[in-house]
Amino acid sequence: APQPDAAALEAHLAGLLRPVASGLADLPIVQIHRGDVARLRRGQGLILRGRDAPIHEGETVAVFSDGTLIAIGRIDAAELRPWRVFHLG
Repeated sequence: APQPDAAALEAHLAGLLRPVASGLADLPIVQIHRGDVARLRRGQGLILRGRDAPIHEGETVAVFSDGTLIAIGRIDAAELRPWRVFHLG
């Protein structure tokens, strides 16, 4: 059988890929400010207060900033703790 060329194979595989965030559709979403992204990406927790106070206490959440997935984390005692951090954009 003839082997597919590399470009055709790459195009086929690219068509099978989905954005990482699409696999997280069942998780509650927490939006963070752009200024907090670096801290979370270093694995440090964020205290959520006021308007950002957690409504998902004790839950695993998907964390976004400006439409970009930043992390998967958990909120405990008003602190968002990253569990898995992404560098997607």
